[in-house]
Amino acid sequence: MNKETVGPHVEDIDNHEDTR
Repeated sequence: MNKETVGPHVEDIDNHEDTR
């Protein structure tokens, strides 16, 4: 789970599931 792999929202990396 790299920030670069997550995408543009790095701050939401922890909440990327909720941000979807």
